[in-house]
Amino acid sequence: MDYIKLLQPIVIFSLLVLIFIFVLKRYPTAKTTAVLDAKDKKIIGLLTLIYGVISFCYFGAFNAFGSWHVGNPDQSFDIVFNKPQQIEKIYYYYGVGDGNLKLEYTTDRGETGTFPFRSEWSFYKWQSINFPITQSIRQLTIKPETPGIELKRLTFFNANQQITDFKIVASAETAAELNAVVGKKFINHYDNSYLSSTFFDEVYYARTAYEYLQGLPPYSWVHPPLGILLIAIGIIIFGMNPVGWRFIPDITGIIMIAVIYIFAKELFKSRKAAIISSFLLMFDFMHFTMGRMASIDSSATLFILCEYYFLYKYFSFRMNQQLNNAVRSLLFCGLFFGLAMASKWQGLYTAPLVFVCLIYAELFKNKLAFKTLINKFCLYAVMLILLPIGLYLLAYSSSFMTNQQTNILSFVINMQEAMLNYHHSYALNVTHPYSSNWWSWPLLVKPLSLYYWQNDSGLASSIVLMGNPAIWWSGILAVAIILKSIIKDKRLLTTQLLLMILSLYLPWIFIGRLSFIYYFYSVTPFWILAITYVLNEQLQVGNKKYVYGYLLICGLLFIMFYPVISGVPFYRSYVIKYLLWFSSWNF
Repeated sequence: MDYIKLLQPIVIFSLLVLIFIFVLKRYPTAKTTAVLDAKDKKIIGLLTLIYGVISFCYFGAFNAFGSWHVGNPDQSFDIVFNKPQQIEKIYYYYGVGDGNLKLEYTTDRGETGTFPFRSEWSFYKWQSINFPITQSIRQLTIKPETPGIELKRLTFFNANQQITDFKIVASAETAAELNAVVGKKFINHYDNSYLSSTFFDEVYYARTAYEYLQGLPPYSWVHPPLGILLIAIGIIIFGMNPVGWRFIPDITGIIMIAVIYIFAKELFKSRKAAIISSFLLMFDFMHFTMGRMASIDSSATLFILCEYYFLYKYFSFRMNQQLNNAVRSLLFCGLFFGLAMASKWQGLYTAPLVFVCLIYAELFKNKLAFKTLINKFCLYAVMLILLPIGLYLLAYSSSFMTNQQTNILSFVINMQEAMLNYHHSYALNVTHPYSSNWWSWPLLVKPLSLYYWQNDSGLASSIVLMGNPAIWWSGILAVAIILKSIIKDKRLLTTQLLLMILSLYLPWIFIGRLSFIYYFYSVTPFWILAITYVLNEQLQVGNKKYVYGYLLICGLLFIMFYPVISGVPFYRSYVIKYLLWFSSWNF
């Protein structure tokens, strides 16, 4: 092991710990009124439990597959059928690797031949081929066409059923592992179902998370690694299967239900408003779907939500001259800023608003003396610049340890240059049928179809990324009402809400690369807080029936669209008749 390389992340981590120790000791917390009481905590527990149960239904399968790693061109094994078999279909499931296998067959007449079964860069996903030979087969030989592939499952079917009447002929050291790979046990999901396979960007993130755990070079490097490293935690717990690679994203989605409750209670000083905000996030389609797939957007959005919560806390404490609590809040703001940035570059979009809040609070409101101001800004620079940069460097520790470079800073800089080149060259020139413009996202002009499957009996399974129409469309009205309130009353609360939304949304105007509706996901919690503000105002003037009626519509739409946001098999005729509201909706 290169101890010099290992020492660098340790030193960075130690410095970050020292920053925390210094700030927390130098600025002890002052007594404040607690945001949550015992009843709030019970409500949060109940809401997160309900959402957790819903989100883990039809979540994924625990694939108990074997593993045959093909590292050299001489590896092979034979499958000898006890009697000749008429093979119609072969199902196979590849793991990590960029190689391919080929299959040599011998018929009952002694004729031989070869054909490949390739990965088509689809990893951890069921694939199938129709067997091209009509004669009965006596023996098959599996060998690499190009080495560097992992075979996790291989199964044969005739016209009626799975074929299990065979024996495996292989070397003594591989025979045991092949018994788990070449299937005799029937599996419920051989089709390319989301329950047992990767879909959409999972093919990148799940595989890369596994590679980090194995100390291999990462397959996906075009985003910062923290979000993928978090996905790897689920794989450590449950194994390399759909439950494992989706577990942490779903947990982050559950945590967001609690965080938005706390945030809304802090903003509006109302338990009902807090419940409303959690309810709306629970039944937003995109939040539900994003948490049920191996996605880095879930963790990035959670960290941004936490960052803005602590930024608001800092601002409130600073306005009330509670310096110690303000500094402590800013420390955690910097922490979550770093975590968001280390998950996805989208976290950088929050930096201008943090800067604006600092300038307003320190210069315009408190009007500190020059020397005091310099001291404060040095401290703030440590918390909001050095701390996030340190966290960002730490996120690359795993990649750094498997790379040839010896300096972590130069390694990370080189990675940023490569990422920037990707986003400004390759990503600018590709096309996608479900790409959409930034202005169209809250209008739900073009939802993003992630997965589709249909059988001959009319049952279909699909997963689409879109918002709940009642939430996303009403959010446009809520933002307009907030804007009117700012112009008319110059309220600080509504100004902060609007700035949070704009800080995350407006940067997409200037991004020229291919874009999709899920880029709006990080805006969604603040979109919901804007709606909550309007609903809370209506509750205060006695319009309860309109508020509760609106919430009922949101819940009913979630139930109505549940089949197409969850992947649960349902009749295709229902989707066509009731859910495809516009010609641009295709899922």
